[in-house]
Amino acid sequence: MCLRFLFAAFLMLAAVIPASAQTTGGVFGPDVKAGASGFQYRFAWAAGDGSAPDRYAHRLHWDQSLDGRRSLRLIASATGPSGDLEFATTEAQLLLELTPDTAHDWTSALRFDLSAGFNGRANSAGIGWTNEFDLGGGWTTRAIAMTAVEFGDHARDGLFLQSRFRINKRLEGGQGIGVELFDSYSSTDALGRFDDQNHRAGPYLTLPLHDGWSLFAGTLFGLSDRAADEEIRFWAGRSF
Repeated sequence: MCLRFLFAAFLMLAAVIPASAQTTGGVFGPDVKAGASGFQYRFAWAAGDGSAPDRYAHRLHWDQSLDGRRSLRLIASATGPSGDLEFATTEAQLLLELTPDTAHDWTSALRFDLSAGFNGRANSAGIGWTNEFDLGGGWTTRAIAMTAVEFGDHARDGLFLQSRFRINKRLEGGQGIGVELFDSYSSTDALGRFDDQNHRAGPYLTLPLHDGWSLFAGTLFGLSDRAADEEIRFWAGRSF
């Protein structure tokens, strides 16, 4: 029943609304499992500031492992204020795990992104390098460096730079708790000051459920003037 509902929602986003907004992106890991697949719905809400309305973002994606080293993700996103959502992007991401066989307590991967923008948004292509470290005692940390360029109509100049970081504690019941940090530095053509960039951080909780289902809930707080004061995020998905 949940699968049918999420699939119907995906079709409505792709076909009716004439990624993207808020923080529907995550601190993605480098691990690839052969034969794995799954889907996820993501929602983010940022409260308006003054006369600006609240903004919402919706995202649906499908993951499919190609082999023990490569995984493909297909994404559709929509964003906008309440009552005025619009189709934002479609995106394809290819994750390539690089971890050598001799590595211990460390995994690494490159991710290649290609995005088509709609409703005044530029197309983009990018590369991200993600690393995960096992600190022992149920603690892990991830660090990501990302670059992207825009092309086509509405493209901006320069190389766009981001970094992401998280530290996670896995509990005995399989739940995860931690803190995430998102830093968007704009482009090399206009880096600006710290407060001209988008910097956010906050706590999250992950909850595994029955039969491959899982939930994620978190909050991000703005660290710079350009960032929203607070963003609420909720994800639900299933792995096969």
